[in-house]
Amino acid sequence: MQQVDVYSIEKLVTTLKNANSSQEIHAILESTLLHSGHLAELIKLPDELIVKVEQEALRLFGQEVYQEARSYFQFLATSRPGFAMYWIYLGAACMKLELYEEALRSYGIATTVAPDDPRPYFFSAYSYSQLKKNDQAKLCLHQVIDLCKGSREWHKLEQEAVQFLYQINEGE
Repeated sequence: MQQVDVYSIEKLVTTLKNANSSQEIHAILESTLLHSGHLAELIKLPDELIVKVEQEALRLFGQEVYQEARSYFQFLATSRPGFAMYWIYLGAACMKLELYEEALRSYGIATTVAPDDPRPYFFSAYSYSQLKKNDQAKLCLHQVIDLCKGSREWHKLEQEAVQFLYQINEGE
């Protein structure tokens, strides 16, 4: 693990707090990731800073600026590796950029963090189908259906998974 002195951590936090634009935040985050690898190994960022980065990531994703959103979610997922939604959003940004293998890695981590959440399995199925790996896509969809069974919360996703499975089977 790379060692970072306290001065460097304080400087990073201050720099992020004082950033005035999404371009500034993006450049800082990208530079930090390039130099440190995994932020979670280096520092514990204040929650208010994470919220600021998350809001910007969601804004960019909503505006279909997927490359920048991907960088933000990579930063967030690395900073808070136990929070599955960051991995799911990172995978979604990768899917929008047609980086399906990278999306699958993110969804794989999300399933490890939150094995009872059917969403990363569903999105993995889509990524696998885009890679023409229909057998893996079907396995993921069966997992979604199993996780959603009897759940009011996931009823709609279960229906989508059944429909998607039908489409894959029809296409073969």
